[in-house]
Amino acid sequence: MIKEFRGKTAVITGAGNGFGAELAREAARRGMKLLLADIDGPALQAMVAETRKLGAQEVAGFEADLSLYENVRDMIAKAVSLYGTLDLLINNAGIGFDGTIWEVPLNDADWMIDINLKAMMWGMREAIPIMMKQGTPCHIVNVSSSSGVITTKGMWVYHATKHGVVAATESTVYDLQLRGVSNIRFSLLLPGFVQTDLNHYNRHRPERYQSDDPFYASDTYRASQAYLDEVITHGAPIDNIAPLVFDAIQNDKFYVFPQPELLAVAKIRFEDILQNRYPNILRLRGDDV
Repeated sequence: MIKEFRGKTAVITGAGNGFGAELAREAARRGMKLLLADIDGPALQAMVAETRKLGAQEVAGFEADLSLYENVRDMIAKAVSLYGTLDLLINNAGIGFDGTIWEVPLNDADWMIDINLKAMMWGMREAIPIMMKQGTPCHIVNVSSSSGVITTKGMWVYHATKHGVVAATESTVYDLQLRGVSNIRFSLLLPGFVQTDLNHYNRHRPERYQSDDPFYASDTYRASQAYLDEVITHGAPIDNIAPLVFDAIQNDKFYVFPQPELLAVAKIRFEDILQNRYPNILRLRGDDV
């Protein structure tokens, strides 16, 4: 596990806002060499400038749409080309919104799967062989969500991607264990609603996911946006996220729950599974069933 960060190389995706920005600041304070990636060019450049001032040994930006495999590949290659090593990868880039499976446009579902799940998998695919060859202590942090271990209404594709992040990470851990690889450790960040930039996801929509689907003019869509604004604006403070993540890296913690009270909701789901009990939204809400 990584105990000392100074001089080590970190790649952080979605670094322009939210969790990614907080993690980039923390990595900079610890004297790391940073490659920060984001689709939002101005936000990315502002973070590059800020992290230089905060103490990063070296910083570079990588402006790209990471829902494309070739961009993830080039991002990892650039980090190694610039700094010679890859010690820490934080797969954070992602989006979130709700809506039912029969209403959400296909382009939205594709976009979320590509950036929330595929980008994370491609990051691991490119980073792990490099880390294995290095043989030095390395770490991968995959940002999932409490939605990766629980399910609720209206977020079917978000849940699918975040459950996928959890499953892909756990499975990769097993594969490395079977090969006797011990220098690469992992952490899963599993937050609930936090005061991030997630409700402004449309600012980061790539052109190929644009659509004139009538859903975007519907009351359902407007209500969905209002709900997302509400839960993010009134979510938990973001301040403690980066210290929690870096503590997990240093102390080899795999599951990182910033809001452990959400485990009570996960317990209901696990009890449904263990008892072969049909899911019920009323029970999930704590009502008598």
